[in-house]
Amino acid sequence: MIDENELEDSLRVCREIESFRITDDLAMQNQLNNPDLFHNETLWEVDKVLNESLEEKQIPEQESVPEQDTTILEDALPAGGQTEESKSEGLVSVPVANPVPEPVAEKIARKKTRKEKTDRKKKDKERSIKEKPVQKVAVAKPVYVSANNDEMQEEYIESHPFLRTLLGILVCIVIALILSLVITKYVAYHTSVEGSSMEATLNNGDQLIVEKLSYYFNDPERYDVIVFPFSENVSYIKRIIGLPGEIIQIKNGEVYLNGELLEDGFGKEERIEDPGLAEEEIVLAEDEYFVLGDNRNASVDSRREEVGLIKRSQIEGKAWVRFYPFDSISTVH
Repeated sequence: MIDENELEDSLRVCREIESFRITDDLAMQNQLNNPDLFHNETLWEVDKVLNESLEEKQIPEQESVPEQDTTILEDALPAGGQTEESKSEGLVSVPVANPVPEPVAEKIARKKTRKEKTDRKKKDKERSIKEKPVQKVAVAKPVYVSANNDEMQEEYIESHPFLRTLLGILVCIVIALILSLVITKYVAYHTSVEGSSMEATLNNGDQLIVEKLSYYFNDPERYDVIVFPFSENVSYIKRIIGLPGEIIQIKNGEVYLNGELLEDGFGKEERIEDPGLAEEEIVLAEDEYFVLGDNRNASVDSRREEVGLIKRSQIEGKAWVRFYPFDSISTVH
């Protein structure tokens, strides 16, 4: 059997659809105005069954009953019909029919009212929850540790201009130190003259630059002013007189090279007072050099046992430039 509530809801939906109109689109409006669009046989059947259900519950109308002679007794009449008193007074009792069911629209309105009340209560509850103060809980911020400490340090340095400038200066200083060490060891270095053994070419206190590059490609030559170590902290500066394979001898206050007199013109004095080890002929080996100071009577050089002949491996470099005193700046010859 068809449920009455389902019929009512179906009919309500159908009627609402039927009353729907679209005013903007004329073509659609004309289509909706067509009576055959919604009024099909199914809708008519639903409406018919619903109307029949309502008619069955209607109270049958009473015909030709004067209003003043008719009294409806609801609570006074017994269940079996009229009392003797009512019969003698000519009163007619009319049975009370079942209450008329409320129309469908009123039932729908009541349901709608209940739904609105329920929705209102739900909204009030949600509003009260939202308006309720929320207790704040302190949450510790997560600490992110960079996988690469170098990247974190670079970001910190980039955000601080002073540190970036300081770092640049430090880098320049380090590079300068490295270059100076490399240059000092392999290219050139500074030294100072102490004493008077090289007068008049070099004087006490002269500041020199000693270069090494030329001896990487060529062997030392005669009359080069060279620097070689005398002890751990002291180096000597002298002039080369004899080359490897030559014979050196000092006699009569003069230098002889391979038996012939050497007139070099670098000696401060005309005669050498002390020939030392060179009083006898000295034959130089393939890697040995004989050196003298230009101030030959005041120089400790190859004539002395503590100095002796200079090996090729002992030569540190060649005196190149005198840069101090400033009034005596010149290359060393």
